Amino acid sequence: MKKAGKERNKTAVIVTGIALIVTMLSGTYAFNDFKQLRADEYYSSRIKHEARLVEDFVEIDNWLVGDGPIDKKISVVNRGREYENYGDVYVRIQLQERMEIRTDNSKETESSPISDKTEEYPYDVHSWRDGSASENETHESIEWGLNTDAIITVSEWLDEEGEYKGQPVDKWIIEDRNDSGWVYWGRPLATDGDKTELFMENVSLIKQPDGNFYYIIHTELESISFDELENVNWGEGDDVSLGFIRNAHLAAAEHK
Repeated sequence: MKKAGKERNKTAVIVTGIALIVTMLSGTYAFNDFKQLRADEYYSSRIKHEARLVEDFVEIDNWLVGDGPIDKKISVVNRGREYENYGDVYVRIQLQERMEIRTDNSKETESSPISDKTEEYPYDVHSWRDGSASENETHESIEWGLNTDAIITVSEWLDEEGEYKGQPVDKWIIEDRNDSGWVYWGRPLATDGDKTELFMENVSLIKQPDGNFYYIIHTELESISFDELENVNWGEGDDVSLGFIRNAHLAAAEHK
């Protein structure tokens, strides 16, 4: 498969950040939602493409264990209009997170939470290796409510003896073979508002942290056209992107 050096339109990737920040400062609990949304346009063979990350978040103050699940809904939509020369788009997301706990005697208690992703303050990529969520100290306190009916693993999707056999599916496909954390939507999103199922539905505080704390969920979206699938390494050895290419060719042949 040809990669670098191939002269063609450059792949334009939409990278969108959503930060869900929980802050607890000086004994006062504040549950805030910070959104950074950006939708870019890019061209391939004169076709434009657009995808947007969509989130629905319910704000709450004084977040306590007994509050139960708090809405945090994540999905993706293709808002491009066909009559405006927009096209279908393939998408994948990656969830990253950061949690800091400050004890009552911390000198930094009065300072503002560090919400920017930097080299000094990176976010941890949430891994789905072996088909399960990351097990770390953060998830001793935080539990994610995922739309499990709409989620399968890459291993399940690619299994030629299994149910899906690499065919297009209306499901999120989590990368369970490595720690990349990528989650793919199982078919291209068509224009005029075609959207994915929800991936995340809510978050819950299941253990009260011992001290002031804040928590961030950062969602990164990448989107690409069919024409550029050959130029990206989605999956291991391009197997996810190659699967999408194969499905597109089969669909085109069926419509001839």
